[in-house]
Amino acid sequence: MATLEKKNLSPILPVLANLCCLSFLGYLLIGQTKKALVFLVIAVIWVVLAFVTSPTFVLPFLFGLLYLALVIMAAIDVHAVATAVEAGEEVDENEYKLEMLHKIMVTVQKDAIYRS
Repeated sequence: MATLEKKNLSPILPVLANLCCLSFLGYLLIGQTKKALVFLVIAVIWVVLAFVTSPTFVLPFLFGLLYLALVIMAAIDVHAVATAVEAGEEVDENEYKLEMLHKIMVTVQKDAIYRS
């Protein structure tokens, strides 16, 4: 279990980075590199699926809505993790603070843990 180090970042900065860069840059900023790579791979796969299904209108729209929900959950999670790290709590590099996101991501990232 590797814990994250306090980096004196405002929790808003990782949230903005996540919202701007496919939900992975904020995790890189706070030190959760494995989560960042998982979200980057998911984003690439999602974009490929959207292009493959582009002849239809409904499927890319649904993929977009699902991805938007994932982006919002990741932004909430990265804010909670960054806030906990800056408050001096011991946070694991594979830890999720949003239970719903953890339940989704544990299927992809087997060593994901949840602590509120």
